[in-house]
Amino acid sequence: MGAWGSGIFQNDDASDWAAEFDEADPSERADLVTEALDTAVEDAAEGELDADVAGQALAAAALVARLSPGGGAVDLEGGPSATDVPGLEVDDTVRATAAKAARAAIDESSEWHELWSEAGSLDEAMSPVTEILRVLEPMS
Repeated sequence: MGAWGSGIFQNDDASDWAAEFDEADPSERADLVTEALDTAVEDAAEGELDADVAGQALAAAALVARLSPGGGAVDLEGGPSATDVPGLEVDDTVRATAAKAARAAIDESSEWHELWSEAGSLDEAMSPVTEILRVLEPMS
């Protein structure tokens, strides 16, 4: 994972996902979000969540959080400039999937966690994820 900071979109994987999201036809954006989230959840269940999948899932989860009630403060700097996602109803189910994907991405068994730990920057990298989870899991 090439990273230049600890923000959600300050790495190649999330930045590339955001660029793909922006370039996609608006009618395809909901699929990009759900695919990123579902892939992370599925890969984590199989015990193989790679950093690139985790980075994309965190990017999608950040967007879902931003579109959620109380999500206006979620930082999308460096992320998608478009936030219109026709066909994506940001309901409890989508928020729960986004939270599950984000939790999988930061789990100790994920490559994302391993790389940030090895870099000595795990706490810094966790800060924006904590904000995302605060929005996605307001009752937790």
